[in-house]
Amino acid sequence: MAMNENISKRSVRNRTSPNMHNSKSNEHESVSVQIKHLNFGKVVAWTRLALRKSQNDTIWDTVIKQ
Repeated sequence: MAMNENISKRSVRNRTSPNMHNSKSNEHESVSVQIKHLNFGKVVAWTRLALRKSQNDTIWDTVIKQ
């Protein structure tokens, strides 16, 4: 990994929309977010969207691009 490419993990709260009607609307879950600082001040952040059959079989998607 290059010196200027740092990966950090942050925990954010999963917020439920006030329009959603479910029994867990007042509960918040902690979600792990990966953040990578790239060259030229760009930042990419992504989070695991779903867990599949095993913990290693996951779906990751970019949630923030600048």
